[in-house]
Amino acid sequence: MATLSITEFDSSSGANYTPMAAVLPASGKTQSITLPGSSAALAATTTLVRLLASADCVVATRTVAAGDLKLIANVPEYFRVTGGAIIAAI
Repeated sequence: MATLSITEFDSSSGANYTPMAAVLPASGKTQSITLPGSSAALAATTTLVRLLASADCVVATRTVAAGDLKLIANVPEYFRVTGGAIIAAI
């Protein structure tokens, strides 16, 4: 079963949009969703996420479609996000 791991970082943790500068998140800040699927809403303070998929997938912060951003399996990617966003993947 393929999954997508979503790790949240917020501005109070020192994340400044440079992945090498992201501070380890507090416990409970990582979600795992089964593909295809959608996350729970991100925390209101989340400004950066790390996505790591166990299989190639497509992701978006809205309804996801086949032509959206493709993630390659086992390659973490960092993205700026708006707090409260929902991440969808197929």
